[in-house]
Amino acid sequence: MHPSNGNEQSDADAFQSDELENLKRDAELEMGRKLWEEDDGAAPREQYEPGRELGRYKYDAVKDLEQGVRGYLIRCRFRRERTSIREVTERLNAGQDGENRFGIVKLSFRGMAMLLDQRRPDGGAHDIEKNTVMKSMQRLMESAREDGLRFTHRVSPVLESCVCTESALEEKGKSLVSCVVTSDVFDSDKKSGIKFAVLFSGRGLSKKHEGMRLKYIHAVAKGFSDEYASRTGLTATVDLRHPDVVVSVDHVDVMQRGFMVLGVYPFTWCEGASKLDLKSLMSKAPTQGTKRKNRDAVAEGDGPE
Repeated sequence: MHPSNGNEQSDADAFQSDELENLKRDAELEMGRKLWEEDDGAAPREQYEPGRELGRYKYDAVKDLEQGVRGYLIRCRFRRERTSIREVTERLNAGQDGENRFGIVKLSFRGMAMLLDQRRPDGGAHDIEKNTVMKSMQRLMESAREDGLRFTHRVSPVLESCVCTESALEEKGKSLVSCVVTSDVFDSDKKSGIKFAVLFSGRGLSKKHEGMRLKYIHAVAKGFSDEYASRTGLTATVDLRHPDVVVSVDHVDVMQRGFMVLGVYPFTWCEGASKLDLKSLMSKAPTQGTKRKNRDAVAEGDGPE
């Protein structure tokens, strides 16, 4: 037995240990968080307050979507739908009582999810409920500006829903005006009317409905402008570059049936520069240069703890 064998083995173990540490450091930089170590004890499980569980999917949501729903449409990382739902509901439930008021709609698309506000309006309180959704959206966006979400790209308000027909979309376009007129998130001091744009997303549309895209957009625009003129005596004109408000229309597929969900939000919530998409809620990922700089810092022993 050679006395040097023990030293060689020790050197090999030390090399493998260093390589493993370097891999862990790279993984931590990619994920933006510290890896769990065995010395830390048992891996912590996600804890939730009583009554704030994620909940179950609403497989009977078809009937609700036909009548009209309130809620939130989520766009998230691929195959991270449930994780995104969890972080959005936690933000929306912040400061509320323990009851989770949301139902989850199972969509056929990856990278999308929908939450329904399960509270039902009393009598003619539809406007109040829409305004509640808008205020919750405003709080969510303010919260994300301070502390961005990890898996959620965008959340848009859902104030109405209907089947995929021109007449139904025109009626739902009319119903959105009440929110614009009464909600605090919109600038109601428009003496000469407002400018609006319709943002249409037809993901998953069949060939039959794809050919109706422009007719669907025109139906929503007609209903919205006619109702605004009727309620205020002012005009609502289309402006695709710098509107005051954006009307969103998204096609969703639920239980092999297609529906349209509609919302409206101020242009100040958009990315700007003539883009009608809502601002991203996700934390800004480090650039490649930043990653390389951090990796060099780790190699020198100055990386994150």
